[in-house]
Amino acid sequence: MLNRSMKPGCASLSREVLDDLERDCRVGLVLLGRPYHHDPGLNQGILEAFQDLGYPVLSQSYLPMDEDLLEHLFGVEVEEKVVESPLDVSDVWRNSASGNTNQKIWAAKFAARHPSLIPVELSNFKCGHDAFVSGVIEQIIESSGKPYFCFRDLDENKPWRLYASA
Repeated sequence: MLNRSMKPGCASLSREVLDDLERDCRVGLVLLGRPYHHDPGLNQGILEAFQDLGYPVLSQSYLPMDEDLLEHLFGVEVEEKVVESPLDVSDVWRNSASGNTNQKIWAAKFAARHPSLIPVELSNFKCGHDAFVSGVIEQIIESSGKPYFCFRDLDENKPWRLYASA
């Protein structure tokens, strides 16, 4: 089961962004990563580059857990007893390595089901925990038919640059 605490207001702001994206038929991104991936030095500015292109980036830590949204995204699986609750990841990950791993997997499930979200997976230095979970995340997203971005070996010796045109 997923267990997390959130700063007040962050999840409600994320819900507003999601509602706006859905209403306007736009796409946003959700970061699948470790807490340190919010640091621009460690993420090499990837999140800011996407934001500069007009894509809002939400944190996996602050995805909204409003009852109506969770029912919409996970209700069928709960009803069919595939999972015990909308926050359950045991259908795809039975052996948890860490709370952050559970959160990353749950956020991948959330993004795979939400029509306006595309996941961005980040990993530095081939992080040990991520070596196991990346394949699970890949399966979750690919089964939804959505594209996703994954940057799995970020470090200062392998700089990257985002090339895109509007």
